[in-house]
Amino acid sequence: MSILYAVVLAFLVLVSPSARGAASTTVVDVPVEGHVQRFLYVRPDAPVANIIDIPGGEGALGIQDDGSMTTVTAQCNPVARNRQAFADHGYALALVDADSLGVAYDLNDLLAVASYMQARDNVPTWVIGGSSSTNAVANLAVSLPAGSPVGIIFFAPEHLSASLAPRITRDTLVIFHSADTLTTPGATYTALTSAPVKELVGLSGGNNGGCGYHLFNGLDPEFVAATAGFIDKYNASLGGGTSSTSVAVEYYYDVWNFYFETSFADEIAALDGGAFGGAWKRTGETFKVWSSASTPAAVPTCRFFSTAFSPRSSHFYTPFENECAIRKADPGWHFEAIAFYVQLTDANGFCPAGTIPLYRVYNNGMGGAPNHRYTTSRATRDLMLMLAWSAEGNGPDIIFACVPA
Repeated sequence: MSILYAVVLAFLVLVSPSARGAASTTVVDVPVEGHVQRFLYVRPDAPVANIIDIPGGEGALGIQDDGSMTTVTAQCNPVARNRQAFADHGYALALVDADSLGVAYDLNDLLAVASYMQARDNVPTWVIGGSSSTNAVANLAVSLPAGSPVGIIFFAPEHLSASLAPRITRDTLVIFHSADTLTTPGATYTALTSAPVKELVGLSGGNNGGCGYHLFNGLDPEFVAATAGFIDKYNASLGGGTSSTSVAVEYYYDVWNFYFETSFADEIAALDGGAFGGAWKRTGETFKVWSSASTPAAVPTCRFFSTAFSPRSSHFYTPFENECAIRKADPGWHFEAIAFYVQLTDANGFCPAGTIPLYRVYNNGMGGAPNHRYTTSRATRDLMLMLAWSAEGNGPDIIFACVPA
């Protein structure tokens, strides 16, 4: 699957993560074959993912014993300067310095860092870097064991090696600034012929002062949102020690009389933080979903987005293969992602033990655009029917799908 975004708009730009507790910061020196590899280790309580940040520039952060960093590369590296924001998302970070011999990007050094991180927390690892570290990022990712839960994020990439690119079999994000003339994002994205998932995200805005467009000067929230959005979207599918369930939250926009559901942490944080002028408000309803196919009977729920109903837009969710295929073939709808996982009803329209019904109701196109509401409350479902919405599902109770109890 590949998704191409020209500019990050919608939810990801507006993410405002909620803190998950204090993070500890430690200077770690790992011995590697007669020398030492240093990195700054930032770890929140119970991380959901690891980030290994390989800086560009000269590859040196100048990490001091007290944890301060002295180089321009450290000041400009977008992961390093936003390390607290990433920790607030629940990610542990290793900000990798040059080794004690002054060498940057040595593969054995980077593998030692990865080994340390993965020994501490059995969660997916995301290798992040770009600019002059582009190939170091790729080399580490392809050198880690094939079955290990690893993803890649290239920012401002430069000249990905033709020998490395086809060996990348990890979920990969390429993020760049639309005004940056130093990068090759399109070529990098195209070269990822073996990546099971790849996305290309362009940011705009900020300014060319300081660290410049090349390193997203003035775009820290947008950079964090785009990066965290990709990690949150695919983290569970990589494997490791991630939670098998998450919570979908319902929002309401009164001007359109529209409902919207999301289980993506970045979108929830964005909407709760006042994205879109605070137009979307929580209804107070939530329901559990599976965040991956951790339950054998769980099936993926396709999520689509359409702007074909201007001035309104619409989202649509379906776990049914035929509905998903129809929407994918419709040019008026854009497939965004797998939203979450649910179970289908049995042949008689009932939910299996350990699950509860999820109802879907349809507004019949009122107001000129389609909208669906998803709820585990029969009372809510019945109220919507009284308001001339239609129930969609199977069996005597018209159940749409089944979700964790």
